[in-house]
Amino acid sequence: MSELIVRAGPHRRAWCPTWFDAPDGAEPPTCQAAGGRVACIVAELDAAGERPLGGSDRPEASGVAVDERDGALAVSVGGAPWCSYRYVPGDVRPVLHPIVGPHGIAMTRAWPLAGGVTGEETDHVHHRSCWAAHGLVNGVDFWSEAEGHGRQVRVALDSVESGPVFGRIAERLRWENAAGDPVVDEHRTLVFWNTPERLRMIDVAVCLRATHGAVLFGDTKEGGIVALRVPEAIKEARGGSIVNGVGGVGEGECWGQRAPWVDYSGTLADPQGRPRTVGVAVLDHPRNPHYPTFWHVRAYGLLAANPFGLSHYRSSYRQRGDWKLDAGAEATFRYRIVLHAGNAEQSAIRDRFADWAWPPQVVLR
Repeated sequence: MSELIVRAGPHRRAWCPTWFDAPDGAEPPTCQAAGGRVACIVAELDAAGERPLGGSDRPEASGVAVDERDGALAVSVGGAPWCSYRYVPGDVRPVLHPIVGPHGIAMTRAWPLAGGVTGEETDHVHHRSCWAAHGLVNGVDFWSEAEGHGRQVRVALDSVESGPVFGRIAERLRWENAAGDPVVDEHRTLVFWNTPERLRMIDVAVCLRATHGAVLFGDTKEGGIVALRVPEAIKEARGGSIVNGVGGVGEGECWGQRAPWVDYSGTLADPQGRPRTVGVAVLDHPRNPHYPTFWHVRAYGLLAANPFGLSHYRSSYRQRGDWKLDAGAEATFRYRIVLHAGNAEQSAIRDRFADWAWPPQVVLR
């Protein structure tokens, strides 16, 4: 009798999402199908190990639900609020806010989407929790909210899915200039995985399509295909920690540098007021253009993956990061956001990157 086998490969796995092609299009127990493929979460598996896919891989919570609520798409896991994907016609862009991580702690800055946080700074109004943007797209500023800035307009909400393994949002956006003319089209997918509270994960895929003619993504530091602003209390300027996947520590060694991932961590109070060490990492993907990406990460709390800011980041090389997408072409940028308990070392972000970049195999035996 045949069975599905999980093979770890050379990495130790821990609550690792993976996609595979199921035999005969079936949806095995502990799995969830979407887009012609099947996803599961591999709970624990040592490097070079293998075992049957089964009950030990069952997600801990009852499932991920995505529901429309108060004009936003509210995501919950096991019945507990997780995050909200907000889009209001007329806004500059869609954003994820709030995002709740380990111990029930909000993992991004509240302002300007909400207030009431003692001591929270009100700089950079365009740093709205978690977003995707770039500052020079055919000369249009989609990053700031300065005069003449562009907007990301929702064309269609293609699908909203809930399930035992993941929740999923897929939408189409049009990036328009201040006059409302289209510049580039986007298909965006967000996947919210049903992993333990200590290790929440969101996968973001931004597919940019040059539907309206060639598109030039200009060389500027002001960008982040995935960007977020951490809470005030854990920014490096207040004692938080920035580390990257090549050994860099702090803004001085991580800003403008290429790395497969960057992590921001520190101490925040949980809802009961107890201090907790928590963090957030953004992981680049080896299939992304310009991998490993450059990082616009600041001591004041910004964490952004920017593949195009070459001259700003390494001006002594006299190179530019301008990048052209030919008319009719498309390019996809994939990132994983990891909300974790502990710091980068304690949560093994290096291993979590391996899970993302080179996931385990599920095969029929």
